[in-house]
Amino acid sequence: MKLTEHMMEQNRDDLLKIAGEIGMQFPPNADTEELRRLVTETLLKPDIVASQLVTLTDSQIALFERACEEGMFLPEQSELEDSFAVEDTHCAFPYEKTEEREPLNFMTLLKEGKKDPEDAVRKLTETFQKMAEVYLSVPEEIAAVYREVSTPEFQRRRHISSWLTVCLDVCGILYAITPVPVLARVYALKEPVEEEELRQALSLLPHTDDGWVYDKDGDRVICRPMEEREIQSVLERQGDSEFHLPKLEDMENLSTGYYPFTIPAYDNFRLFLKEYCGKNNWDADGAVSELWERLLREKNDLEGDLQWMVDQTGADMKVMPLIVRLYENCMKNTPCTLYRGCTRAEMALPIDALNFQEKRFDLGFDMDAPKIRIGRNEPCPCGSGRKYKKCCGR
Repeated sequence: MKLTEHMMEQNRDDLLKIAGEIGMQFPPNADTEELRRLVTETLLKPDIVASQLVTLTDSQIALFERACEEGMFLPEQSELEDSFAVEDTHCAFPYEKTEEREPLNFMTLLKEGKKDPEDAVRKLTETFQKMAEVYLSVPEEIAAVYREVSTPEFQRRRHISSWLTVCLDVCGILYAITPVPVLARVYALKEPVEEEELRQALSLLPHTDDGWVYDKDGDRVICRPMEEREIQSVLERQGDSEFHLPKLEDMENLSTGYYPFTIPAYDNFRLFLKEYCGKNNWDADGAVSELWERLLREKNDLEGDLQWMVDQTGADMKVMPLIVRLYENCMKNTPCTLYRGCTRAEMALPIDALNFQEKRFDLGFDMDAPKIRIGRNEPCPCGSGRKYKKCCGR
């Protein structure tokens, strides 16, 4: 498929979105056809192709190169996440093949299902998989430009930049403002890199207006959208506290917005949601990730957070001591920007007393929610290791 053919399928809003994401300048009065021509020409510039692909990981660039060679191919299920990342570059596109297929007779399938349920489920699954076949396609013009820019120097820069973007996301969560030497230490959790090589990569790395900013004069990266007054406020509050490095196994999750799987407090909350609140894996993961994001904001909205916990769990007054303990454990073990990635537990800092009854919070309880039933002799879901009756169930 040619790039011009793909561009013909884009409406004006699509073209404006692409133009903004590749940093393209265009006349404000350009009509749709003129805009389509300008976007097509810009996407074929070597520096644009290089800048769009420079943050792809090794596995992602391998998919892109395969699509360059074959024109298009159908990614495996395990490759879909990487395939979506490649599509986001605007150098590759999803392409849905339309084929004549025999219509599925659901009545026949239901009858067959009574005899052999597993076979019926298999046929149904195969049918929907065929209906959803979306190929990864690279236009031949872009493939030709890529072969031109794919030098050893570019591949080295891409290799550094792909991990660097993960490091910048993580540093934004943990520190907000990161000196380049500290960024190099975070990067080195995976592989060593020279600080000067990192500075060069930062200078060339594309970024959006709502992302990070490389401050060359200060030899630091502002990893969040911040005004100068906010930057100074954060630095004053952080003082001379040490930078706490993350665990390598947590960094991919941190970068994509998920909670770190190595924090037991969050795993205890997830297990509680599944075993006692009837949530499936998807809903439990979503709830735990949302709590992680709430606590990262450091808003100190205790009443709002506890109301959220009640809404998520369907808790009543009887199990509130357990709910408060689960929340407290997560709060203690969530890294704080104020302490440059350290947790309150690591800093041995006292937490504002979470005595629910003394604070007289006006929480709303769902009287129709199923009751949470925990056996008195069961291990307490808070993770203390004690029986429920001798812990949060007292």
